[in-house]
Amino acid sequence: MTAAVQSLANDLVYCGALRAAGADVAARSLPRALAAGVLAALPPWLAAALDPARTLILLDTSGGAAPDARAGGGGVANAGEAALVGAVARGLLAGGLAPDDALAVSPYRAQVAALAAAAAAGGWGGVECLTIDKCQGRDRDAVLLSLARSNPARDPGRPLADWRRVNVACTRARAKLVIVADASTVSAVPALAALVAAATAGGWRVVVPPGAAAEAGDWFREGGGGGGAA
Repeated sequence: MTAAVQSLANDLVYCGALRAAGADVAARSLPRALAAGVLAALPPWLAAALDPARTLILLDTSGGAAPDARAGGGGVANAGEAALVGAVARGLLAGGLAPDDALAVSPYRAQVAALAAAAAAGGWGGVECLTIDKCQGRDRDAVLLSLARSNPARDPGRPLADWRRVNVACTRARAKLVIVADASTVSAVPALAALVAAATAGGWRVVVPPGAAAEAGDWFREGGGGGGAA
């Protein structure tokens, strides 16, 4: 994994004991990217998520960009986060990443269903969408992790309290990790508060403004938007 993801995993779990296999692994990044002019035209949060030099990004929706909701059967889903993940996925694919080199993950089955539906409708259906429990052993160049919980009560729910699951998802990423989360909600879990603090200290945290999910729909629509490999 890259140096940034390794640093995050060390902060969460490994107390500094985790080491990359070599300097080339620690410095790995996605080899292809959107043209510089395309990146410059994107909303800043999306440009940051697609910048290959930024191998770890926390897209923080705590400003109200993506509230969660109860799905059928009582599960937790977050359509706003699914839209944000979709914008990042479409951007990565437009930059030349193969769909089977990316993975969209969430601890919630209802959110995985929302991601899969967004993928099918949004032109990134080749990207596998899995729960964290099912993604072990599935390392990918790019991992897009949706933590889903965002609510006024700042209730992160029980699945996020198992920080080992979050560590499993984060450490699937070889070259790019994008975490979409409401920092103010997930920080009720001490280990995730440490994740947010590490992302802030490392310059990896980007605040997503309200309306960003709708704004993202203007970019990388199937048959339009962005495009252009560097």
